[in-house]
Amino acid sequence: STSSFGGRWAQEEIRKALRLSGAAVVGEGLAVGKAAERLAETGVADSEIAAGIDDMLERLVAKVAEMKLELELELETSDV
Repeated sequence: STSSFGGRWAQEEIRKALRLSGAAVVGEGLAVGKAAERLAETGVADSEIAAGIDDMLERLVAKVAEMKLELELELETSDV
């Protein structure tokens, strides 16, 4: 976002829509305020952005593992 809050507001609206559609929304997301300025010099994420991406990926992997286990358990009990 070009402003400090535009990205955050857009992200919140998308997350609401995803939840309403039944999607599993993981974590609080990663908002990068003034992204154009923060990425303009090098085109590479700074350490704060990179750490946020790493955190989100870890949460996503954990959520997928959790959902896989739930599905496996559901399939086992439905076969009985």
